[in-house]
Amino acid sequence: MGSEFFSAMMISLLVIIIGVVLMAIIIKKWPRSGKMGINLKTVYCPQCGAKAPAMRKPANLRQALWGGWTCSQCGCEFDKYGNEISR
Repeated sequence: MGSEFFSAMMISLLVIIIGVVLMAIIIKKWPRSGKMGINLKTVYCPQCGAKAPAMRKPANLRQALWGGWTCSQCGCEFDKYGNEISR
């Protein structure tokens, strides 16, 4: 009875350690730029400097899929990192 409990605890601990290591690798290697990246910082229009709204309303399919805004002040289209997108 005691060795079965110890064995189950060791397996559980090993699974938890592997899970934590895998999560650390995923977080470290997740892209911070490009289409798959995630930007949590505030974004401003590259032309007029207006702040992009926190709640996004995509103007086209590209913005819906990959993020980005169209400036309400000047009409400039920019990506989720604040870089202007040429049309």
